[in-house]
Amino acid sequence: LVGALDLNQITLLGLSLLSDEERETLVGAIESEYLVPIEETLANLGVKIRGKRVVEDIPHEALRKSVEDLDADLLIIGRHGYGTVRRFMMGSVSSRMLEHALKPTLVVPDEAPFEPGTPIHIFVPVDFSDDAMAALELAKNLAKSVAATITIGHCVPAGESLPLGLPEGAFTEQLDFMEAHR
Repeated sequence: LVGALDLNQITLLGLSLLSDEERETLVGAIESEYLVPIEETLANLGVKIRGKRVVEDIPHEALRKSVEDLDADLLIIGRHGYGTVRRFMMGSVSSRMLEHALKPTLVVPDEAPFEPGTPIHIFVPVDFSDDAMAALELAKNLAKSVAATITIGHCVPAGESLPLGLPEGAFTEQLDFMEAHR
């Protein structure tokens, strides 16, 4: 029963089409059949689990609220890669999360070529703005946590000349802060 249901199909404009009893049954089934096995697998791999949650709402709103409620530092979400028509009709949860993100968000493509145990290499493009330096700070912290390497990049728009120098004092405060918070 649960495998055939999609919360998108039973929620219309944020209003549930289920009775309280049906909702409790569905939430219990999702937890026991899907979330508990994932939780157990991760725990067996040594990952500390803080909890699990099933939320009934429009998907991108439920995720945004969950990130806020849980005070999560990072959201990692998969991208299904649905076709253009379905994405137009239903929207893309991952796109909406990126558009309205209040916390760092990582979108993983449906066929991400990542093998467990392989070194992680992070690419961080910077434009020397405060936002870019905040992204670099997060990348630094992630790299230190998981022994990853970082490549830093900068994009010069096609047809523009390379800058001969950065503005006086450009981003030096951010670099000083980063150095001070090793």
